[in-house]
Amino acid sequence: MIFFSVFSACWFAKNSKFLLSDMNEDGLNDIGVIEEELECARLIQRKKDMSPVESPYYKIYPVQWYIFIKDRWLYDQSLNGKILSISKRELPLIGLVKSPVDYVKEFCFKRNICLMEYSDFGVQSMAYELIGFQWYQWESHGAPDPNIKYNIKVVVYRNISLEEVQKLYTVNRNKKEDYRYIEYGNVMRYIDRQMKQIDEMRTTDSDLENTDFYDDLKTTILNTSIKIATNLGQ
Repeated sequence: MIFFSVFSACWFAKNSKFLLSDMNEDGLNDIGVIEEELECARLIQRKKDMSPVESPYYKIYPVQWYIFIKDRWLYDQSLNGKILSISKRELPLIGLVKSPVDYVKEFCFKRNICLMEYSDFGVQSMAYELIGFQWYQWESHGAPDPNIKYNIKVVVYRNISLEEVQKLYTVNRNKKEDYRYIEYGNVMRYIDRQMKQIDEMRTTDSDLENTDFYDDLKTTILNTSIKIATNLGQ
C-alpha cells in the first residue's frame, strides 16, 4: 500500500511479505508475515516531534507466524523472528514488478544512492581491493567456468548511513543477491587512482596489442565516474 498525506505532503509506504514454512513440523504449512514501512522525513517529524532527518525512515519488523491449527491459522507470539531456512518459501508478488516499499524507496533515495554493476569498476584485479572478488561473498572461490555470471550489485551511497543502505539492499544468499557498499568519496578516490594507473601501465607496456584493452578499460572507468558524479555529485 502507498499513501500520500495531504497534510504533510509526504509519502508513506507499507508492504507485507508472506512466507510458508512448517514451523511446528506437523506436515502442514504455516504462514509468516514480514511487515516493512518507509516514511519520509517530514512525516517522522510530525509523528515523533523531532527535527527532520536527511533521509526517509525505513523499518522492517521481525516475522510473525500464524500456525495452522484446527482448520485455521492462529498467531503464535513465541515464534516471532524465527525462520526455518530449510523449509521456508516466500510467496511472489502477484501482478507487481516491485513492492510498494521498493517503489517509494527508489523514489526517495534516488539522490542518495547509485546502483552499479561490478564490471563498471574494471577488471577484478583492479576492483577487488575496493569491492571484493567477482564471485559471491559467501563463497570461498569463483566457478571454474569463466562464463558464469554472478548477480553482484555495487551500491554507491552519499549523505545516508551505511546501516540504512544495508537495510534497503540486503545480501540474500538464498536469492543469490549480493551487494557491495561503497561510500561516494572512497569511490571517487579509487577512480582517480585507477585512471592514473591505467595511463602508467599503457606507457610502460611494450606490447602494442594491449592498447585497445587499456583504452576500453579507461573508457569504462570514465563512464562510471560520470554516472556516479551525475547522480550523487554536488
